[in-house]
Amino acid sequence: MVGPLGQQLRYGSGRLCLDLVMTVGSRLSDHPVERLGSPERLAEWLVGAGLATEHLSVTVSDLLRAQELREALHRVMHAVVGNQAPAARDIETINASAARTLSPPQLRLDRTETNVGLVADSSASGVDVALSVIARDAIDLLTGPRVGDLRVCEGDTCDAVYLDTSRGHRRRWCSSERCGNRARVSAHRARRGSRS
Repeated sequence: MVGPLGQQLRYGSGRLCLDLVMTVGSRLSDHPVERLGSPERLAEWLVGAGLATEHLSVTVSDLLRAQELREALHRVMHAVVGNQAPAARDIETINASAARTLSPPQLRLDRTETNVGLVADSSASGVDVALSVIARDAIDLLTGPRVGDLRVCEGDTCDAVYLDTSRGHRRRWCSSERCGNRARVSAHRARRGSRS
């Protein structure tokens, strides 16, 4: 899926929380790639991630909350991989997102002049529900048996966190096609340059 300026939306890390963190690419470069630069892009990402069946009405406030959650997840995951204590404010951000939809939708009778029927009534927006699902996925990952499989990409401009599910846990990059290919091409050029 390619959006404005060729900013490709990435999925398939195996965890929603990691997919959200990967909505910023090349974090270590001079020009990081923001893949969620507008409410429309967040709506597109939520559909692609399976968190919505149709484009949601997303506000700038929703976008800012999603970006805040993403950055908190990024910092906490890096802290965990580096055996450091995560910042309390990042933990609070994740917990606040997870708690947004604690009240379940309620069934109510909708009586209008033209209609009498049952409807679901919930104070949580579709975006709030999606961010809650992502935050809960992160809590499950960070407190579960797979936390030891988290790795940081060794790409020159990438510090994405991914799950290493390879045999022997030898995987080095978040994506063999992206960061892995760049590293191999760079190593090949270095070898050719040293022979010249």
